[in-house]
Amino acid sequence: MYFSLLFTVLILMKIERILIVEDEKKIADILQFGLSENGFSADVAYDGAQGYKLFKEQHYDLIILDINLPGLTGHDLCKRFRSSDLNIPIIFLSSRTGLNEKIIGYNLGADDFLVKPFEFKELLFKIRVYLKR
Repeated sequence: MYFSLLFTVLILMKIERILIVEDEKKIADILQFGLSENGFSADVAYDGAQGYKLFKEQHYDLIILDINLPGLTGHDLCKRFRSSDLNIPIIFLSSRTGLNEKIIGYNLGADDFLVKPFEFKELLFKIRVYLKR
């Protein structure tokens, strides 16, 4: 009985894991800190190849993805992530503001698109909404 209760508690305390793929170190580090302050576990990749490697090695509940990345672009990564996992929420963060950029992102399989600069509270709200599903 003790072990089943402990197992139930551990399941209820599951910490969601988020992968941040962002080449701007300051932004990536702020995101990682803010997410950890709000109860999430967040890994950071500063380029596309590293982001894809982490994705293949670990399980993540959500991905925050920049478009302009060295090596593999955010568009390339989004395609790869979607081909491996149709259900993982993907949120693009980008300085690209045009409607066409958003359409491309959504067509590649992104669930959401925030333009930099953005409000961290809004990102946090969106993350919580997607993780509830």
